[in-house]
Amino acid sequence: MILLPLGHEQETVSRLPWVSFGLMGACLLVFLLTSVGTGVEEEIEEDVGAAIEYFLEHPYLELDPELLRMTLGGDEETAAIQIELLRETVKPDRETGREEQQGTLDRLTETALDAIRSHPFRRFGLVPASPSLLGIVSHMFLHGGWLHLLGNLFFLYLAGPFIEDVWGRGLFAGFYLASGFAAAALHMIVFLDSDVPMIGASGAIAGVMGAFLIRYAATKIQFFYMVGFLVRGTFWAPAWLMLPLWFAQQLFMAGMTSSSGTEGGVGYWAHVGGFAFGAGAALTIKLTDFEERVLRPVLEASAASTVLAKPALEEAQRARLRGAPREAWALLCDTLDRNPYDRDAGMALWDLARDHGWEPQASATAVRLVETELRAGDTDLALQHWFEVAVKVPTVTSDPAVLLRIAEECRSRGHHDWCADAVQRLLRAPPWRTSAVQNLRAAELVSGHDRRLAENAIEAAFSRSDLHPDERERAEALLSELKRAPVGG
Repeated sequence: MILLPLGHEQETVSRLPWVSFGLMGACLLVFLLTSVGTGVEEEIEEDVGAAIEYFLEHPYLELDPELLRMTLGGDEETAAIQIELLRETVKPDRETGREEQQGTLDRLTETALDAIRSHPFRRFGLVPASPSLLGIVSHMFLHGGWLHLLGNLFFLYLAGPFIEDVWGRGLFAGFYLASGFAAAALHMIVFLDSDVPMIGASGAIAGVMGAFLIRYAATKIQFFYMVGFLVRGTFWAPAWLMLPLWFAQQLFMAGMTSSSGTEGGVGYWAHVGGFAFGAGAALTIKLTDFEERVLRPVLEASAASTVLAKPALEEAQRARLRGAPREAWALLCDTLDRNPYDRDAGMALWDLARDHGWEPQASATAVRLVETELRAGDTDLALQHWFEVAVKVPTVTSDPAVLLRIAEECRSRGHHDWCADAVQRLLRAPPWRTSAVQNLRAAELVSGHDRRLAENAIEAAFSRSDLHPDERERAEALLSELKRAPVGG
């Protein structure tokens, strides 16, 4: 069975995630410098092959055990048995040539060892048996192939920008490196004598995933699944369910590799160490209210100082005060073209639009403003702006995940009409923008006060090919319950 994440409900950030993008760019650059067209692999294969071939022709000689450790991944016991079998079948032609033959093998072996030691993975990777400060840092930027690289970067892209957004760039950068150190530490503890280099950013990224679990536990993640070649589809599940399951799988696989006495080619213990550290760090921040008390005020103060440093916003304000609204509009639009999620410019543009009846032209900006405010936790302000734009621009819409969030918040506040309004807008979205799970959730939100709308949402869910059997049962149960209720119920 194949199970892959596709995305999640958190789709916007209030500031560009330069650290996350920088880490991704650094990994890509290091990969290109160390893995593409270097010829190192071919050189090692040739030199090691020459040494091993010569030894197989003269197995009565002594082979440097370091070459066995580096080429066999530490499986010296099996190698020793094979060597003894060879020695029983192949005897030296004459004792007088043995010293010369040993010298030849030693030279070939040293050449092979030099080639292996020059490989970037051994120079810059993390070797538990002989760790270095450089390797503890640099191993996080090395990858063994395009799939290894792109897989790690995708997971960093899914989680990194959102932790960076709420914690700030400086803390996030330090946290990412600390997660990598924690992952490396646990890997070294478990494989203390291993001579196999560990590479990859997955340990540090696992730390970011652990933090995402704590900070965005209720966020729904979309997954693609495929069983065999015929059964496939997508479904949504909350982070609090799926991420612990992933951690449990990594812990199980880590235990399996330890019991087998090998590392297995995947740093499962590094994943476990990174994830546990990330979740622990995020839980500490949450329990101490550090984000609200310290981080958010610092980030808001930084944003405020940035606004003061934006001449375009100041100039737009001056133009508005002197009665030149179109000039102010042009200046604000130019600022938003460069950064569509500039919250201050968005609020200024929407405020200007309300004063002059230009709400339709500013509706896209208002929707982005709502999305940013929901992400920042400013729910009341987000709903205020949504109500304003929804009244002035009846056709306005947003991403289905955002509309569901608005419907949930409205329902929790007793605004049933606005909850139904958000669901109606979701049902009008093109089918390719919504999922069966979203339609089903929409039905559940309005089932208590708008039966017909709930039935329409269930019908939309039934029409989807991605409706999972478990979700179909939920939908059928809800539909049966609705049919038993009075029409007005």
